[in-house]
Amino acid sequence: MDKPLNGTPVRTGVHPAPGRESLLNKITELQTEIDQLQEAIVSHAVIDHAIGVVIGLGGLRSDQGFQVLRDVSQHTNIKLRQVSEQIVDWVHDGQLSAEIRAALEQALITARSSGPGTAVPTPPSPEPTETTDMRRTSEDGRRGGA
Repeated sequence: MDKPLNGTPVRTGVHPAPGRESLLNKITELQTEIDQLQEAIVSHAVIDHAIGVVIGLGGLRSDQGFQVLRDVSQHTNIKLRQVSEQIVDWVHDGQLSAEIRAALEQALITARSSGPGTAVPTPPSPEPTETTDMRRTSEDGRRGGA
């Protein structure tokens, strides 16, 4: 027994309390699970960001964006998360490996022409509306911009 804590003696000997080893094992398991979940959250965020890049780049739907990433991953034999990280980094630094670039270009072509009803049509040019006229009024102080 060592120094008392709040008047209660504290055991600091080498002998573990009954069940302590079981608790330490459980703590280790839980810490491993927490680490895996944290990594999954980060991975999911990166993949979602890359899907957004692909959707914007190719004018695709979200399911097509994910399929493009998956195709690139499979054709390059690079994990989906790593492909996603490189695509997200590409937006910021302009650099993308030739292997991923080629696979991405091919996957985008495939997604754009993937059968009837799955291709995304090009949106028409917006017609002038009251809303656009209102914006012009607030921007330059004149109704209709004229």
